[in-house]
Amino acid sequence: MKEKGARSHKYAAGQLVRIKSGEEISAGLDSAFERDGCVFMGPMGRWTGQIRAVKKLVYSCFDEFSQQMFRPRAPLYILEGLICEGDTGDFQPRCDRSCPLLWHEDWLEPPV
Repeated sequence: MKEKGARSHKYAAGQLVRIKSGEEISAGLDSAFERDGCVFMGPMGRWTGQIRAVKKLVYSCFDEFSQQMFRPRAPLYILEGLICEGDTGDFQPRCDRSCPLLWHEDWLEPPV
């Protein structure tokens, strides 16, 4: 069932997707390593080329910096088994929250 006001997504929960190569993803990022506000963190590169199942579609997120809920500008996904391990290098000490990683729809494609 589609959430009220939600945009259409290419992929559904349970569907297999392939994470594009680092080169393909990098080509669409801005100087802050973002695409439509979604950050591609360096450690996410270890999963490029892998095939994963979509765990969940993301319709809204909580921005801890602004302390507000927001709707992503583009379709985002959580993929099965992929979490932030706190090794982004941006946090001192290392973060141990194990948050799900958000994947922009443009970084995914159907498996071959």
